[in-house]
Formats: sequence, C-alpha cells, structure tokens
Amino acid sequence: MIKQTDTLYDTVKNYPEIKEYLVGQGIHQVENEQSLEKMGRMLSLDMVAKSKKINTTFYRWIKSMDYGKGGSSRYNASSTYA
Repeated sequence: MIKQTDTLYDTVKNYPEIKEYLVGQGIHQVENEQSLEKMGRMLSLDMVAKSKKINTTFYRWIKSMDYGKGGSSRYNASSTYA
C-alpha cells in the first residue's frame, strides 16, 4: 500500500507504473534516474505534493491505488478524481 509518508524513490521503484501519473502532475524528478536517486530518497510523497501545490485529489488517487505485488493495478493515468 502506498502511503503519503513513503519516499518518492521507493514509490516509483515499487510501483513503476505510477511514474506517468507523477510526471503528469509536474513531478519531473522521476524522469531522470539521477534526480530520482538523489532527491527521491529525501522527499516523501507528502512533501512533493505540498511543494507542487497538488490538492487533495492527489491523496485520494494515492489511497485508491490497489496494487498487488506481481498483479495488475487499477492505475489509469487519464483518470481524474474530483
């Protein structure tokens, strides 16, 4: 389960399919492996959301994630959660 306190690095490494959504939210650090390695290990999802002024839809989207290791997800980058 993804939590707001998880680091950006851990989230992207554990759930690589979330990368597209994060880039769409303006979190471009995930596109560059070096940035992800350095900054991503220090930044929690909560810190990133606050710095990008992402509203509560980000948190609702994160909470709606239903990943099973090795299984499929309900991830859809085009989905919006108003």
